[in-house]
Amino acid sequence: MSTHVEWKKMNDFIETKTGVRFITINGGIDYHKNGNVALLKSVKGTDYYHDNLSNPNLVHYTLSGQIGDQTETKRNKSVLRLGTNIYLFEQNIRGYEWYGKYIIVDKYVTRHIGRDKNMRNIIIVILRRIEE
Repeated sequence: MSTHVEWKKMNDFIETKTGVRFITINGGIDYHKNGNVALLKSVKGTDYYHDNLSNPNLVHYTLSGQIGDQTETKRNKSVLRLGTNIYLFEQNIRGYEWYGKYIIVDKYVTRHIGRDKNMRNIIIVILRRIEE
């Protein structure tokens, strides 16, 4: 189950749920160092990522990087190191769906097409929901 949220209200909603204020929400991964919180955004229909939110209790989420092999550096490293306090929402044709709070339970590397249409290695984290 997810909660539909209008974009105008999204920042306030996120602050209420996470306890921290994100200045901007531009990329797929935003990491708030002061609050040790990661905010993950999945964009429905993005062909160069391989997210699977069909079971909201156990989500497969593609880490950051649109072209070339993904690595465990920068934002990806921050999320992997954090492991908990990870929040997920999806942008879709209706607006935004809030999925809740997750922890990383596993990760794996697989081959998938990039934004440039070339095959590459991507890192998928398996997230288990702990709160809606």
